[in-house]
Amino acid sequence: MKPNRMVLVVTFLISLSISISSCTTLPRRQPLDTAPYTLQIPLENVQNINIIFEEVLPGKPLNETVWDNRSGPFWDIQESKQIGFTQDYKKFVPVVFTAGLLGGAIGGAVVVGAAGPRLVDTRIVVPFGNVFSGTLESAIKNNHKNYSVCFNPPCKSQAPSRNELQIKVEKFFVWEGPLNHLNLYVKGVSRYRRTGNEIREYRFEKSMLSQKLGSVMSTHRSFLKEMNRITNLFAQEITTDVITNTIK
Repeated sequence: MKPNRMVLVVTFLISLSISISSCTTLPRRQPLDTAPYTLQIPLENVQNINIIFEEVLPGKPLNETVWDNRSGPFWDIQESKQIGFTQDYKKFVPVVFTAGLLGGAIGGAVVVGAAGPRLVDTRIVVPFGNVFSGTLESAIKNNHKNYSVCFNPPCKSQAPSRNELQIKVEKFFVWEGPLNHLNLYVKGVSRYRRTGNEIREYRFEKSMLSQKLGSVMSTHRSFLKEMNRITNLFAQEITTDVITNTIK
């Protein structure tokens, strides 16, 4: 290689390295779209019910609590209104120059996979607190008009309701596996009280495993849309379980 050409190539690679390194994380988000609950669940015998969503994080309402596959639950008002993932390309950058992988499969896939170590780490962010509480409220509203919703301890004592549905999310996990497949798991307890007396307790536990999001050819928009759809479906199934086993 001639000296001048070599200088040009080296200069190009250095510039490219700086460019890629300056943007090694790509956040992908879309506004959360919570689907309305449409199933009919007869609740004729329930009058004036107060739905109480217990906190997962002390002092933080459930509808502002978000989960990811890295650290678990955390409080973030902005993230609670959107859903998505963040791709981290730190491992990918050095491989570009040592193995000539520039321009590889870094399209819209949640995780870039190959026959070997994954080059892209992905943080999956699911606002489950907002999805679940919104879905359950939609179910009560659709089947029973006279209700109130509570997200913190003070409003529990102030609520005029004689009937209470108290819900506690004890555990929630989200992870990927296999490649480009979403997994969700929840465990918790719901209690129904009438005039202060506990009538029924129901311990719920449900998982939705290996839900396909797309392929390496899919765009990030299609992944986000499918993530939202799967999370809504999961919340609707849990809501049905909670209502039919605790109140009905």
